[in-house]
Amino acid sequence: MIREIMLGASLVMFAGAAPLAGDVNGQGQVRGDRGSRHERMADALGLTEGQRDQISSLRDRERGRGVELHERMKVAALDYRRLRDANDSRADQALAKLRLLREEKQARRLALRADIDQLLTPQQREKRQQMREKGRDRARNRQGVRHRDRN
Repeated sequence: MIREIMLGASLVMFAGAAPLAGDVNGQGQVRGDRGSRHERMADALGLTEGQRDQISSLRDRERGRGVELHERMKVAALDYRRLRDANDSRADQALAKLRLLREEKQARRLALRADIDQLLTPQQREKRQQMREKGRDRARNRQGVRHRDRN
């Protein structure tokens, strides 16, 4: 009995310490650490301090707007689910509202990307596009592996 308690306590302590060590994704990067991802991209593109500051300002501005939009989307999604589950005829209207908010989010994302592109040199834009494509390919490969593992 004492052995089981000690083993359980050890597991809890180990699991609790794991986040402190960082959830490393195998490439020396902490998962979800967007700041360092942005820094790595800035380094890879050879951005000047001025470019880094301007891009950081753009991201900060959009982050503030995004929080508000995200909250509106959460409310719209809850409204839609509630109406759908109640077989309420207004569910279609709620779904249309949710779709509009998603389109707004996508438009903001594309506008931010365009604003950032305006700050880059043609060579930096080309390299950024290549990096994005490489990242998409990596994501598709990971997704394919996950789906194959389920079968």
